[in-house]
Amino acid sequence: MSGLNRRERRNCEIRKRRVGERYTTKVLVQVSEQGLYYIGVTAKLTTRIQTDARTFSVPVVVGTPPAEQKPAAAAAASAAAGSEALKTMPAVETTK
Repeated sequence: MSGLNRRERRNCEIRKRRVGERYTTKVLVQVSEQGLYYIGVTAKLTTRIQTDARTFSVPVVVGTPPAEQKPAAAAAASAAAGSEALKTMPAVETTK
């Protein structure tokens, strides 16, 4: 398989958790090509009452980061139609 490969298979388990704390782990990968890759991460929280899981895609850039460019044809069409350009914003998770 080309691209990005995990070098080890392991899970990270944190037993004593506290509200508001951040927890990190390292993932060892091997790359064969430059580019933008995503690592899928699933976080599972188990309590006496319930089990909850969240899945995230973590971007990994190998080499020169790709430039965010809008294709020229799409930019010209948007300008001609009088529409506004989209602004990229970070994702915000809600729990409601």
